[in-house]
Amino acid sequence: MSVTFGHRIICLVALVGAACLPASGCDFHVNSNADTDQADGVLTLREALAIANGDHFGGNHIGTCRTLAELNQMPGADYIFVPPPGCPSGAGYTILLPPDIGANCGAGIGDNITFDTNVGSISSTGGYDLGEHDTLDGMQPNGFAVAIVGPGAGSGSGIRFGVGDTTDKWNNFIRNLIITSFGTDGITAGGCQNASLTGLTLANNGRYGLFVDGNRCFTTNIGDVGAGQRNYIYGNVSDGIHIEGIANGDPTSQNNVIRNNWVGLDGVSPLDTTGNGGAGIAVLNSLGNTIGGGGTNQGNAIAKNAGYGLWISGPRSIGNNVLGNLIGSSPDLDLASFPNSRGVQIDGGASANAIGGSGTGEANAIGGNTNHGVFISDAGTNGNSVQYNIIGLNRARTATVANQQDGISISAGAQQTGVHDNVISGNYRWGIFQAGSTTTGTAINNNVIGLRGSANNANDNTIAANGLGGVWFTDSPGNTIGPGNRIDGNHGPGIEISDENADGNTIKGNVIGLDNAGAAAGNTGAGVYIHNGADNTLVGGATAADRNIVSASSGAGIQVSNATTDGTTIRFNFIGTDASGNVARGNSVEGIRIDQATNVAVRQNLVAANANDGIKLHNGASGGYVVLNQVGVANSGLAALPNGASGISLLSGATNNAIGDPITPLLFNIIAGNTGAGIFVADAGTSNNVIVGNIIGSAGFANNYGIYVTANAVGTQITNNAIAQNKLSGVAVIGAGTTGNPIRDNQISGNGGLGIDLGGDGVTANDSSDADGGPNHLQNFPVLYNVTFGASSVTFSATLTSTPSTSFELAFFRSDRCDASGHGEGQTQLGKVNVNSDSSGTATATGLTYPIPNSQTQPSILTATATSASGDTSEFSVCIGVSDQIFGDGFGP
Repeated sequence: MSVTFGHRIICLVALVGAACLPASGCDFHVNSNADTDQADGVLTLREALAIANGDHFGGNHIGTCRTLAELNQMPGADYIFVPPPGCPSGAGYTILLPPDIGANCGAGIGDNITFDTNVGSISSTGGYDLGEHDTLDGMQPNGFAVAIVGPGAGSGSGIRFGVGDTTDKWNNFIRNLIITSFGTDGITAGGCQNASLTGLTLANNGRYGLFVDGNRCFTTNIGDVGAGQRNYIYGNVSDGIHIEGIANGDPTSQNNVIRNNWVGLDGVSPLDTTGNGGAGIAVLNSLGNTIGGGGTNQGNAIAKNAGYGLWISGPRSIGNNVLGNLIGSSPDLDLASFPNSRGVQIDGGASANAIGGSGTGEANAIGGNTNHGVFISDAGTNGNSVQYNIIGLNRARTATVANQQDGISISAGAQQTGVHDNVISGNYRWGIFQAGSTTTGTAINNNVIGLRGSANNANDNTIAANGLGGVWFTDSPGNTIGPGNRIDGNHGPGIEISDENADGNTIKGNVIGLDNAGAAAGNTGAGVYIHNGADNTLVGGATAADRNIVSASSGAGIQVSNATTDGTTIRFNFIGTDASGNVARGNSVEGIRIDQATNVAVRQNLVAANANDGIKLHNGASGGYVVLNQVGVANSGLAALPNGASGISLLSGATNNAIGDPITPLLFNIIAGNTGAGIFVADAGTSNNVIVGNIIGSAGFANNYGIYVTANAVGTQITNNAIAQNKLSGVAVIGAGTTGNPIRDNQISGNGGLGIDLGGDGVTANDSSDADGGPNHLQNFPVLYNVTFGASSVTFSATLTSTPSTSFELAFFRSDRCDASGHGEGQTQLGKVNVNSDSSGTATATGLTYPIPNSQTQPSILTATATSASGDTSEFSVCIGVSDQIFGDGFGP
């Protein structure tokens, strides 16, 4: 044994009267695996630490008593000598441990404790205390670390420093030790600053592998990037690494660095390793810590822990950074799952923590955990961010390593969470799930949810679906999804917003259902699904930057459901196309489905190429406001992209909806090129809807019908629309109970069938007293007579035979041509008059004059309709041209 100071000193205490002390620290070379303190000629770890800490073990000496002459013959040995007692009387001197020698070795000087090859394993009877500025290095000359094996249950920690002290313990270095089987912690650090703990194995201890305790542990380095500096921390009863400050007061534990550790894995046989029984790493009321890093070997592997992989909790846990870690799988078996319970949990008021970073290598790979990948909860847990991570895939994004619940889950009052620039794919449930009426202010943007990677990744467009959908907010208000998310291929809705408190959410600037190449990668079900009382959701916005692309879904592109769901706005989106708006990427059902929901505004959208209706309002949907949409035509306006059924449908009790704006004529929809009707209205209970001011069909962009009203729909007001160039009738009203549908002030021309067809069977002849029933009660049309075309006007009279003692509106139109049936359409309305029938059912209007273009340069055809007080409009009358003017007797000139 030798106690070696920085330079040779010999003090004869008996002669000089005071101890001669060294000016620098001691080097201790432990050469025994005993756990004793006795004068036996060897140095144990317990004895070395006692000297370094200033303890003399009650006056026991170490080593053999020698004479001064004998000691002088020992080259390289520096000693402090004191006279007996301690050795036999006589000329001999003793090597004692006086109270001051240890104090001076450890008093801010820096003691070094190393081990000889033969130490191997120490069976400890209790823990060891480390002083300050000390180095404890367990690497033996044979290249193997010393193992310190505790006595098991009931014992304290293996190594302690700063525990119970009122002053900090600075600059301790502990490395290359195996510390196992202690009843409490492998290492407990109390007041500690600038400590370094590397190359350790902390395993199978009764509480934590490492406990950084109290309010004074700053800038501790736990693991490092150099060779042999990784710690292996596994099999401990509770957390692997536990850093805990205080919830109130100042200071608290902070600015520690945890990197290049394997927490839950032994580094030798990961399949056989028992993880820690609690969290892999717990950070409680501790701020500014860095867990991992972006450089080589800076990230930690945190796997197989029974609790959370990483747990950040408490109101003083502020500004921690979690970078470049592998959480839930083994780094040497990157495709395999080695689950923690949850990957990362942030709760208890922890705030402003960052999971992931934008630098090279700073993405965490969080996958394979038995619960959520990331879980954020509790009131006061605010302003945390989850960014640039890979959640549900392996680090290379070549295979799924699924978290067995949600990729990210946010709940119980957590607020202002930022989720951005992540790849969140392959998880069993939702990519992102959020719940709770006080969970608000979340911003989700620039994520890939359901595919493997970003645009520069070769596997980018490979689907790795989340099992229940992309994003779901339930009962959660005031959040924003977008811009910049790509939400594709999920086995459920791309985005779902639901339940009574989920009000005021915004969905903008996302691509939902297309991969980065613009190919179809649709979600199962709706692209966007809003239901069950979620009010005032905004899908899109006022500018092109707010536009969502919602395409290729197996359900509707956007679905808004339930009578309690009110005030949704769907604006400026492309629904059923690619990002250009010119290539079909249709949804498998409707583009937009409004089911029971109230006061839904649908405006300025491109809705095209969907397999069913472009826009459907049904099942009691009411208060809908549909304006400025382009339905069935490409964004360029140069090609049709037909919806597979109607452009817009009002069905199954839809009431009081407006297709177009009744007050502002310029807020029209363009509805053209659709396979079915431009607008289809049907079913009992479908009533009092307004179709006003729209362009329905045009040259080269024909719908099958312009407007088709059937199956007992009543009270549909068809007003001020341009209905032209459709394949069949401009307006068809079908079915005996389909009544009270006024068709007024429209421009109807160039359609392949009748301008207005009651019954769908061609011209319906007038009948005496108009007593027959049927669609619009088969209202009789007027008969025009005494028609005189002038250079710039036309003068005529009209008579109507219909229901006695009833008021009617007669409307008069000019057109460029007459139908093959001999009945006209109504290209331009000239005017209208109100008349009353007499007791016989006859009403007349005589001497009517209206201006028209010059009949020599623009031939004119005159027609008329009649609309009853109950809102039943007739078919168009027989058309009258310049060459076939007739008089009141029914004969021409």
